[in-house]
Amino acid sequence: MLEELHIRNYALIDTLTVHFTEGLTILSGETGAGKSILVGALGMVLGAKVSSDVIRTGAEEAEVTAIIRITGNRDAEEWLRQKEISPDEGSIILRRILRKNGRTASYIQNVPVTVGDLQEFTSFLVDLHGQHEHQSLFHEENHRRFLDRFAGISDRVEAFYTKFQELAQLRKKKDELTRTEKERLRELEYLRFAVEEIEQAKLREEEEEELSQEKKILLSHEKLVKTLNEVISELSAGREGVALGIRRGLNLLQSLVPIDGSLEAYQKRLEAVYYELLDIAESLKANAEKRVFHPERLEKIEERLGILYKLEKKYGPTLKDVFRFKEKAAERIRELEATTSEMESIDRAVSDTEKQLLEEADKISELRKQEAARLQNLITEALIRLGMKKIRFEVSLSRKESSPGVILCGPYGYDAVSFLISPNPGEPLKPLKDIASGGEVSRIMLAIKTVLAEADSIGCLIFDEVDAGIGGEAAVVVGDYLHNLSRSKQVLVITHLASLAARGDQHFRVMKVVEGERTRTDIKSIKDEERIREIARMLSGEPEGKVSLIHAEELLMKYNRG
Repeated sequence: MLEELHIRNYALIDTLTVHFTEGLTILSGETGAGKSILVGALGMVLGAKVSSDVIRTGAEEAEVTAIIRITGNRDAEEWLRQKEISPDEGSIILRRILRKNGRTASYIQNVPVTVGDLQEFTSFLVDLHGQHEHQSLFHEENHRRFLDRFAGISDRVEAFYTKFQELAQLRKKKDELTRTEKERLRELEYLRFAVEEIEQAKLREEEEEELSQEKKILLSHEKLVKTLNEVISELSAGREGVALGIRRGLNLLQSLVPIDGSLEAYQKRLEAVYYELLDIAESLKANAEKRVFHPERLEKIEERLGILYKLEKKYGPTLKDVFRFKEKAAERIRELEATTSEMESIDRAVSDTEKQLLEEADKISELRKQEAARLQNLITEALIRLGMKKIRFEVSLSRKESSPGVILCGPYGYDAVSFLISPNPGEPLKPLKDIASGGEVSRIMLAIKTVLAEADSIGCLIFDEVDAGIGGEAAVVVGDYLHNLSRSKQVLVITHLASLAARGDQHFRVMKVVEGERTRTDIKSIKDEERIREIARMLSGEPEGKVSLIHAEELLMKYNRG
């Protein structure tokens, strides 16, 4: 419900704050007092188109703020949740600023939003009935939702929608798998070939290093043998050999040991060197003698290294990388092979889900047909009671076809729901938004909203011109409907009818105030004597007329309003 409205620099309004209560609220005042200004300001904060012409003369900008309680409004709460905006103890603050350049700024809970977002969100909260765009019943996408709530199948349709989204995801996954099937097979073929090629090579991790070393030795065979023989010659005990020199030194040292016993330790060490040198020379000789050059072995090594280099180039750059590639390729092969069974599983899931949805769509459509007829009759009866006896109203259900004879099933089933109306005999049925008369629109909306009161989650209804062109019995019936509707909704009515005004739980008088050379619109909550005089003015134009005052008091007593 609308709890508070604050207006600044809008048309003839300087600064104005109005607090609203539950039930039926009446706004009255003389013609030209500014009631339409209040409606325009409300429309602005709800997201309606506005022109900078409405900015009060001398001001740079106009601003309208509304505080609205949303507790229990599931649509509004879900919208806020998706936008990550939090209400404050069940209420939200809407604010819209209009600047002289025509640009506007919109806020929900001080969070900047687009005008489109503001319109979408407030469509869950307030319906403004009259010659205004901000009416949920003017938007055909809402008609299906109203019918489903009236029929008591909203939860069932919501479950259908969830299932439909699941089907959409399954189809998307299936399409992705189908589109990538060629790529999958191509990748699978490549990986299988790569793994087979690596396995056939029978690699060892240290193999490349070992082969490279062996190749190096074979390529240097001649140099190795020649140099080894030179080393042996230098070390051996020949005429010029190192060993012969050491042997001579050893003999000389041995002749001195009897003279100086301390030289014996050096003699033993030199003796050890001599024999070690002889052993090294013999070992090198044996090493040189066993070296035989095998050209066929070198050829095999080069052939094997060629295989390793090829694999490294394709899957490397190192042999370790080749092993890692093989492991990852084997894992990817398992994943790609599993896709085949996944595809079969998805096919089954798509088929089963489609069957379930079509069966449920048939059942939902049948329930809609039954309840559409009942809703149509109830609204027609209400319209007749409201003085529109020649009006024709229809709840139309239609189905789209994807191709001739093939019915298209959407996220909410088969049916497109439209509320159609023909105000006068001989005129074709038209969508509600094509009805021209503001008063006619308001009464039609009053009838529909009354019948749909329990099915409609919108908590605040504002009726402008609902009394246009009616009086007598029709006015009494309109009053009854508004009063009954206000027991479950907050209803704000702008009216010229005293019989309507007397039913209000809250009554505001809108008036023009002239101060110096400036005119402003003001609004005042009236009770008791002030209210009696205002209703007397509405009855006869004379707020102080004795007869009018008595009649006004009688009306208030009749409807138990103070």
